[in-house]
Amino acid sequence: MSDSLAPLSHTQEGLWLVEQVTSEAEPVYNESLAYVIDGPLDIAALREALAGVVARHEALRTTIEETPDGLRAVVHEHAPGGQDILQVVDLSDEADADRAHDLADGAVQESYRRPFDLVRGPLVRGVIARVSPHKALFGLTAHHIIVDGWSLSLVLDEIGTRYAALTGGRPALSLPAAPAYTAYARRQRDLVAQGAYDAHIAAWKELLENRPQLLKLPTDRPRPATQTHRGATRRLLVPRERLQPLFDLGASACGSTDFAVLLSVHALLMSRLSGQDEVTIGTTLLNRPELDDLSTVGCFVNTAALPFSLQDEDLTFRTLLDRTVTSLTGMLDLQEAPYTKVLDALDVPRDPSHHPVFQTMLTMLGQPKQLRLGSGLVTRPHRVERVAGKFDLLLYVSDDGEALEFEAEFNTDLFDPLTVERYLRRFVLTAESLADHFDEEVQRLPVLLAEERELIRGAWNDTARNYPGTTVVDEIEAQVRRTPNAVAVAFGDESLTYAELDARAERVALALRRRTGSDGPAQVSDGFVGVYMERSLDMVVALWAVVKAGLAYVPIDPDYPSDRVKYMIEDSAAPLVLTQEKFRAALEEAGVRSATLVDLIATAEQADGPLRRDIVADSRVYMIYTSGSTGRPKGVINRHVSLHNRLSWMQEQYPLAAGDRAAAGLGARASARAVGVRQRAGGAPDRRGLSGARAAAGRRSSGHRPLRRAPGLHRGPGAVPEAAGARGGAAAGRDPAGLGRGSGGEGGAGGPGVRRRHGGGRVRAGCLGAAGAGGGVGR
Repeated sequence: MSDSLAPLSHTQEGLWLVEQVTSEAEPVYNESLAYVIDGPLDIAALREALAGVVARHEALRTTIEETPDGLRAVVHEHAPGGQDILQVVDLSDEADADRAHDLADGAVQESYRRPFDLVRGPLVRGVIARVSPHKALFGLTAHHIIVDGWSLSLVLDEIGTRYAALTGGRPALSLPAAPAYTAYARRQRDLVAQGAYDAHIAAWKELLENRPQLLKLPTDRPRPATQTHRGATRRLLVPRERLQPLFDLGASACGSTDFAVLLSVHALLMSRLSGQDEVTIGTTLLNRPELDDLSTVGCFVNTAALPFSLQDEDLTFRTLLDRTVTSLTGMLDLQEAPYTKVLDALDVPRDPSHHPVFQTMLTMLGQPKQLRLGSGLVTRPHRVERVAGKFDLLLYVSDDGEALEFEAEFNTDLFDPLTVERYLRRFVLTAESLADHFDEEVQRLPVLLAEERELIRGAWNDTARNYPGTTVVDEIEAQVRRTPNAVAVAFGDESLTYAELDARAERVALALRRRTGSDGPAQVSDGFVGVYMERSLDMVVALWAVVKAGLAYVPIDPDYPSDRVKYMIEDSAAPLVLTQEKFRAALEEAGVRSATLVDLIATAEQADGPLRRDIVADSRVYMIYTSGSTGRPKGVINRHVSLHNRLSWMQEQYPLAAGDRAAAGLGARASARAVGVRQRAGGAPDRRGLSGARAAAGRRSSGHRPLRRAPGLHRGPGAVPEAAGARGGAAAGRDPAGLGRGSGGEGGAGGPGVRRRHGGGRVRAGCLGAAGAGGGVGR
């Protein structure tokens, strides 16, 4: 017999394609088993037994070749290259038994991790590490393109049979010729060409088309732009008695198997954790339709993608399990359709960041595979630590009748080991709980672990702080005294130092007290002053002056319709509106009393004595109006104590130091942070409360420099981070909607030097964190 060429099966073609884009450092499809062997092992007999298995099964002598006619399997007459595929490592002279065992384990792990050359081969290898005369470690590794799980069981059984014959004094073992895997590959390709699977493929397409292509699980790190297969595993051994009540209930109520129950639990948790009503989960199918296939070594296993819909608010686990049983029954009728052809029919856009159609899989392995070498030798499985992840998360479940072992293979670029360990525990606890809540709504089922509930209620809710009982004004004036000559705020090419800003605001504040009648015997505490101005340095001065005067301001966006502006002024009963000259005529036509900073500063020159005010922690700082989407806009008041609490928290969460620059739209809360505390994100003044004055008073003594954008420019996608980057900014703040607009597309990532973008104020869209991550978003 000489080497021969044969077509690949469709599964083999798919694996070959994956191998071409996978790093050699990631043994994604290396399938490995290992065993500790106690007793007087005959290594020569083991080598001969393994060689006999390779000689009998053509798949184990196969390599892959690219030819002008496409990919072909090369079936070699002998093991490729004539190599001895069993490596022997003798550690029996090692005095330290623990070290010898570690070295033996290292040899097995290295054999698993070493990449295969699909062209040169061989694609199967073994290693035997003798630790002592009566103890050894045996590892067997093969590429998935020539074997599957069933095949490995066949190989182990035959190794044991041959070894027992060789060492038991029996005649040479004579086994019938093994069925050829290439015969299956030809049969499959012929059936595909004849259209035998067309109806099956169409059925799969109907089930899977128009479904979400990405399961958006909460990950520990942003998803890389290109999927890697760096992985690890975590395991959990669970006594069967813990899950038996749910298995029994599922069988009696729904006619389900244990696999159907576990698959339903996994689907439920994937939906709850991702927040998606529709999830797709992969699994594997034996796919050995002919009798001869059951004794053939090769890659028969097929992949199936199972859709789950959990959008019904009243969905119970009974109903979910019923649907799973129905889906699995239908899947068995369609299992021979090659998954690669199903993918071709779906024609889904390929995203290099994730596996198409599904990113999580659950597969049932049954009982652990055994190696039996005959009397005098005792074998037990030895753990091979996988360092590759085929998917985001893959669950293997083994069942030896007494316990179930859950083994999670996961992508370490996405998940931390502790996260996966928590998921395994969550899985088991949820399954236990479902036995008692079988007919209750699954969306109401608690899925948090006890320590997670404690973390949320305790550590994360431990928000009590002993902040000083000072006011926003106290904080800003303290910053002025500390750094009078430092730049407080910049706008375009203009800037003001802390001393300049405070001096201007002081004069305006004196005039405001006189104009509003809140100074002297007729003092009015916490009066309102409207601020109807475009963003500018004058706007920051105006906002700070109002607060410094012991008054509260009402921010009014000049872009608002005239009827809304009139309503806000009348409803707030503001006796005066600060504005710019360009807007004065329109306000006067509406009968609104207004003044510019120039007017007020001129008046303040005639004022006698220092500014007198009566500001306490409970004094009002500003009033902002709601959108009015549910009726008329309503004024919402914020006070010094609340603002101080918020700004102190922000400095804890997003610390800024002297010399840092922060860019933000000049929204209603920006002023206090603009002048000495960190600035809050943008938006129309009416939406945010003390914007320029808030930065001045908030984050105590950070001494950073806020940056401002010209009117209109603040609304463009990425405008705020661009401003920060252009001036060497360290941080850029926006509302979540602004972050969303700025996180993708031109300018979205911010200029060089922007190390943080942050947003707050609304419920954040789930995609913003991931979208912003490419631009350096840390939170």
